[in-house]
Amino acid sequence: MERELRALANSPDSITRRDFLDIPPYLRDVMYNVGLPPGVRDARPGGYVVSPGAYALLLHELLVSADSEVAFIVMNYDTLLERSLMEYDPESYKFDSFEDYVEPSRKALVVKPHGSVNWWAPMRQRVANLTWHQALDSISLDDIRSSAARKFHADEIRASHGATAQVDGAQHWMYPLITAPLADKEESDLVCPAEHLEALSSFMQDCGRYLFIGTSGFDTDVLAFMARHMP
Repeated sequence: MERELRALANSPDSITRRDFLDIPPYLRDVMYNVGLPPGVRDARPGGYVVSPGAYALLLHELLVSADSEVAFIVMNYDTLLERSLMEYDPESYKFDSFEDYVEPSRKALVVKPHGSVNWWAPMRQRVANLTWHQALDSISLDDIRSSAARKFHADEIRASHGATAQVDGAQHWMYPLITAPLADKEESDLVCPAEHLEALSSFMQDCGRYLFIGTSGFDTDVLAFMARHMP
């Protein structure tokens, strides 16, 4: 799917490239709502995951039985692992800001190199000047990549499609931060806060075992990062 999306994003036809910009927000909303527990107020129809049972078993094995310190490198966009950690220890684990993902006092770090359904970057267009689709008409994918590289936005971490946020004194439209296909799968294109990568690099200096959650374990961007930072 990512290969097809990247082909659309890089199409020589300008109309195709413009129409593509609506696809990542749509995919983000689908994945976000499917992963919510049933009965959650903002689930529009969705809420298919009552409890991430497989993750709960994994956390018990790693954090309780083995009593390990763990850095999770998650290539999926959903938030099921975060939900499981909050259910496992609601007093210690929360994910209300980007700093929470790599809080050093916890036994588990969570690093999502390809982004997440609840991460956003501000678009340079101000809400007062343009509607959502007018904003899309005035930007390119490179503009969004540049915005993502410059600034992640923590305050609206649970926002929905069409979200706006106050950035640098003005209200801006927000665009979801998921790799498909904001990046070209090179190490320099990782859609992840630099602080997360720094925490992961530090953790890896003493780590001898690795477990990837997702289906992208051979992505060149992540492998290049690991090769550069593994002892």
